[in-house]
Amino acid sequence: MHKHRHLVALPLFLALIGLSCLSLQPQSLPAMFVSGSEERFSLPSGIYGVLYRGSFEEKEGVLSLEDGDLVLSTERIATVYAGDAVLTLLTGSAYVSYSDGKLTVAGLNAPVAVLYGDQRMIVPSGMQWSTDAAIEPLTSGFALWMRARTPHRLPDTFMARKTQDLALVKQPRDVLERDDVDAREIAQLLSETTADQTPLRMQLLQKLVTDESLWMAASFHPAYQEIAWSMFGPDVSVESQLTRLFLLPFSALTQQEFSPFIFERYKASLIDVLTQVGDPVLLTEHIAQAHLPLISMYESLGYPVRARSLQETLLYLIEASPEVTTGMKEAKKDISAMQAIDVSSLPEVTPPEPEPEIAEASKEPTVVLLPEEVELAAYRMLSETSALFTVQTAITAFAPNQARVSDIVFSTATKDHSVSFTLDVVTGTVADIDVNGETNFPYAPTFESFIGWIKSDAL
Repeated sequence: MHKHRHLVALPLFLALIGLSCLSLQPQSLPAMFVSGSEERFSLPSGIYGVLYRGSFEEKEGVLSLEDGDLVLSTERIATVYAGDAVLTLLTGSAYVSYSDGKLTVAGLNAPVAVLYGDQRMIVPSGMQWSTDAAIEPLTSGFALWMRARTPHRLPDTFMARKTQDLALVKQPRDVLERDDVDAREIAQLLSETTADQTPLRMQLLQKLVTDESLWMAASFHPAYQEIAWSMFGPDVSVESQLTRLFLLPFSALTQQEFSPFIFERYKASLIDVLTQVGDPVLLTEHIAQAHLPLISMYESLGYPVRARSLQETLLYLIEASPEVTTGMKEAKKDISAMQAIDVSSLPEVTPPEPEPEIAEASKEPTVVLLPEEVELAAYRMLSETSALFTVQTAITAFAPNQARVSDIVFSTATKDHSVSFTLDVVTGTVADIDVNGETNFPYAPTFESFIGWIKSDAL
């Protein structure tokens, strides 16, 4: 008797753990996966995906789709039986639909080889192909043979949605949700992420930076520091906070990549620490004197943006001090005597070509980004606003070019606001606004206008 199990809804961000090589030898009993609605799956053979409808049986990396629709991805090899067709996918993603003898195959980022009895077909990457009968053989004539094998281009929106579905399966939510997970396991997963996986890196770092030492280390790590400075840190001593703030400008001497956003967070964090020390005036004086020489060092190393950022920060601290000491006056005089920081050597930004106007009847955007590109663009836009990312903050792509931003914090002079909204990263518009639970905002401002409004005291 076969051993069966029913597919249940797996949580998002499921880790791919324990991948094994494909083997067609009968080593274990098959497993039956059944879905009445959208269900996510991840198999020991390294295949993962979403079953939208129907059912399939899986054994050692070979899937038998009895009736249904699914999208799957593999880092090795996947074989899918659908009726009389045998589909082979090599390290990539594909969509397969089979119902009442009709087969539809789409290669998302890799081709799919199709064996249909004695007939052959290859569905190229980015293309789709359908048949509702046996493929025409050569004996039917060249015209029918070619017509039966002609693929069609996949819509960009279809590609984006299926890619997003796969991304949600692959990410290790089980690790993120466990309270007993070891920090070394999280660090291993973090090391395997890439720069375009910002939302995943944020969630993994949130797990790690509860440890004081890891919080300090992440704040200086070239790959993670921009995210680390955007998050709330653990409850640590003034010693730890001040050590982090004192040394940050020195780290900018050696790193090739250093976001201006980090200096913005450095300034805000330093202002906060000044309220916690016994003599904020004296600390301001020493910080100004210690960091002042770094401005000219940045310039000599070819980092004019860093020089200007630090120059503006030190001037702000001095001018905001309740008392200006002799040392501060000297530092301010030295800063003022410096020539204006020249950023003309930076490469010019070529303005984008004007996009053609979209006819009113067209509802599809001219440019459609992948889900991970949408999330990264949203993160970068928000990072430049000095918004605070908390453990509840989430950025999720859910529609073409749109991300839902949840529970991000904006501070004003009088209060903090927990804000959620929908952001179109291509048009730069904001909709579906929720501020502290209030949703009566029936308009869609530009992103810039929205940020200016939310950071004001107008609410």
